[in-house]
Amino acid sequence: MRLFRHDLAPLNHPRKLANGSLVADALLTRIGIFSYINDDGSTRRELRLPEEVFSTDALASLAMLPVTVDHPPEEISPANAKQYTVGTVGENVKRDGDFVRAPLVIFDAAAIEAVNTGKRQVSVGYHLDLDETPGVWRGERYDAVQRNIRGNHLAIVDQGRAGPAASIRIDTKEPVHMKIKIGQSEYEVDEAVGNRLAELEVLGSQMTTELAALKTVAETATAKADAADKQVATLAAERDQAKARADAAAEQADPAKLQATIKARVALETEARKHVEATVALDSLSDRQVREAVIKRYSPAVDLSKASDEYVQARFDAALEQASPAVLAARVASNSTAETTEEAARAASLKANNEAWRSLPTGAVQKGN
Repeated sequence: MRLFRHDLAPLNHPRKLANGSLVADALLTRIGIFSYINDDGSTRRELRLPEEVFSTDALASLAMLPVTVDHPPEEISPANAKQYTVGTVGENVKRDGDFVRAPLVIFDAAAIEAVNTGKRQVSVGYHLDLDETPGVWRGERYDAVQRNIRGNHLAIVDQGRAGPAASIRIDTKEPVHMKIKIGQSEYEVDEAVGNRLAELEVLGSQMTTELAALKTVAETATAKADAADKQVATLAAERDQAKARADAAAEQADPAKLQATIKARVALETEARKHVEATVALDSLSDRQVREAVIKRYSPAVDLSKASDEYVQARFDAALEQASPAVLAARVASNSTAETTEEAARAASLKANNEAWRSLPTGAVQKGN
């Protein structure tokens, strides 16, 4: 926000030149915290930092400023300079401790008379950008920071001026009281007390912010620690899996175990080929799939999708046992014996029927059924 301000400083040691003009040494402005009276009567404290007041551009903007008696109702420009100008600031604008010092010359008779009769303060009219960020500087509270300070004119003003000009907030040196609110009650206190309370409020707010930041840091650290724990667990699991794969590879690489594995596979396929169709490509199946093919040969409806390898092995062994030659032979023999016995029973019944007439009385006539 670009604003316009009036500054206030003393006019030191005025002296006359041979032509009657008045030369004086002036402290144009300084660093520090300045109080301004707002339109509503409240007080605003604005900070002028050394890097802003003593910057090359800020000092250059104060050189050769037009001098006026009191602040004009408008900013000085080429269009109105003749109307308001009674003198000029010199070119030698420099830092002097916490102040900006420069010479000035007054060549207007009325203005010289005003100075001689006590009008001994100067006030810079200047533009600035207001950074409304509050804080504490050298132990004092402030509400905003003045930045990009650029001079427009230098006014000669009364020692005891009071109040602002129209819509212009100006510096005040008079004791200031301010209102503060504690809870639901409002109190009027000396500015120093109010400033101290405001400082404490700012510090409390800063501490709250810092505590929140520390809490966030702690939460972030905890989250990172949890993530690190999970990562460690994942790496440990991957390490175990890699070790298991390495052990399996090493075991398969053992010539004796490799030979045993090949021999077992050949035996499995040889045995399975006795029980499954020739169209089944056993060499494309895993060991479990080969066993499942044999089991389904004798138990087509069985569901092995969720069965363990141990269960499949047991069912496979049972299927081979049921399909062994001895079991099949016994089954055939049992079936043959049953058929022979049934045939003998039928023959005996037929013979009995055929010989039944022999037991009839003599002369009896047997009627047909």
